[in-house]
Amino acid sequence: EIIRGGGAVLYGEGAVGGVVNIITKSPGRAGAAGSVAFAGASYDTRQFDAAYTQGRGPLALHVTANSLVSDGYRDNNNLEQSSLHGDLRLTSPAQETYLKFGTDDQDLRLPSGRLVDPATGADQMATDRRGTSTPNYYSNGTGAYVTMGVTLFRPEDSKVVLDLGYRGKNTQAFLGSFLDTDISTLSFTPRLRTRYHLNGAPGTFTAGLDHYNSDYDSIRSSSEATAATPIHKIGIKQVSTALYGQNISDIGPGMHLTLGARTQRVNTDTHDVFDPSAPGAAGDAGAPDGSHRESEDAYEAGLRHSLTDAVSWFARDGRSFRIATVDEIYSTYPGTFTFLRPQTARTREAGLNYKAGGTDIRVAAYAMKLTDEIHYNPSIYANVNLDPTKRHGYEFTADQRLGQDFSVRANFAHIRAQFREGTYAGKDVPLVPKHTASLALLWQIQTGMQLSTNINYVGSKRFDNDQGNTFQKIPDYQTVDVKLGAKYGTWTCQAAVNNLFNEKAFDYGIRSLASSVRYNAYPLPERNFAVSVKKDF
Repeated sequence: EIIRGGGAVLYGEGAVGGVVNIITKSPGRAGAAGSVAFAGASYDTRQFDAAYTQGRGPLALHVTANSLVSDGYRDNNNLEQSSLHGDLRLTSPAQETYLKFGTDDQDLRLPSGRLVDPATGADQMATDRRGTSTPNYYSNGTGAYVTMGVTLFRPEDSKVVLDLGYRGKNTQAFLGSFLDTDISTLSFTPRLRTRYHLNGAPGTFTAGLDHYNSDYDSIRSSSEATAATPIHKIGIKQVSTALYGQNISDIGPGMHLTLGARTQRVNTDTHDVFDPSAPGAAGDAGAPDGSHRESEDAYEAGLRHSLTDAVSWFARDGRSFRIATVDEIYSTYPGTFTFLRPQTARTREAGLNYKAGGTDIRVAAYAMKLTDEIHYNPSIYANVNLDPTKRHGYEFTADQRLGQDFSVRANFAHIRAQFREGTYAGKDVPLVPKHTASLALLWQIQTGMQLSTNINYVGSKRFDNDQGNTFQKIPDYQTVDVKLGAKYGTWTCQAAVNNLFNEKAFDYGIRSLASSVRYNAYPLPERNFAVSVKKDF
């Protein structure tokens, strides 16, 4: 579920440009069902997926498992990951008690960028595109979560949800130096939703509390071998509490009004135990302990009016914010705690929808003004607040059926992202393309068999670290992906070719401040293949 341009009231800080809401599959209510799937792809990629659902009376269980192993497109780009997720529910007419749990494990090698320097003749993008300059870099992580709660059903589809959760993650990485980090978060997020009628008009009111208590503990050493005598022992504690409410009501024939607000308070305390005698500590220093308090508010107001059964228009105005998380506060070089100002955004959007028969069209224009945007600055290895920026543009999306067997889906977006004030006023914000587009063609060859072709275009954009717009741009590129899928009974088979025409592109690059022509680029995969087979039972 994609909520464009909104979501800050219900989903909290960080929902600046919109929300991608992952809706998981609920356990079945009767009987058993499941599936297993195997996939193989280029770069010696192998994937296994399994799912099982069991329902018996009021009790239901849904479990999924995944395993993925790949050598990766680049040298030192190996990936091994696995996950297990479960959802257990006990349902009665008055309530539903649930337990959600999961674990994940990932070992990832990091190949870093490819150097291009016309001044010296170096061009690793041409001579060794898939190589690595960091053969020892890696990032490994393990995580687990559990959420337990109860949903109390009330008349007229109203409900109260009470849940308590825990999430923990350990990360060990070597990026020139070694780190071992544990992050744990306790959450309490009760909420209610009630439906009502006011003067005969229906409405829905949602309110809740979001409370998160996070602990961040990290050791930093010169290498994994010296982890027992770390240079830094960093501790950060962050407590966040928010209250929110949203009301959606019918205020006239075909007219819906949305009003909502959120207020949030965040307290952060930091400390660093520095060992000047630890290996590699020469020239380093400890970060002074710190304490910081922040409070921010978000709101939204939206109106949607159905002019006919097929045509509707919408408009909204909102304020959103993002407060730096625990892993964005500490800067490695030099070791210090940086309490960033909250990022805030004021967004206005308006558009039209048309939906009738086999046609679905959406056109929207928006303008967003951001203040204190949080951005990672790779030249100083730290997160910073940017000068005020703005983003404005429009988006066109269309789905059209062409008879019984064909359909087409098109998307085009235009965006201008610029600095509003400061040293770079009027300059483009790096890494934001002005134009993106996609076109998907679907052909139902016969019952159970479909061929899809996806054409994607990404326009040129400024390199990271080029706020002054004095460097060349990352070139635009286009890719074509083709997939053939067939379903016969309980079997599903797919075969795909990605980047059919073998486009040699890169989506991220960073310019050097020490040279007017040097940069590092991170190449995207060339033509690659994938096949999969799935069995339902």
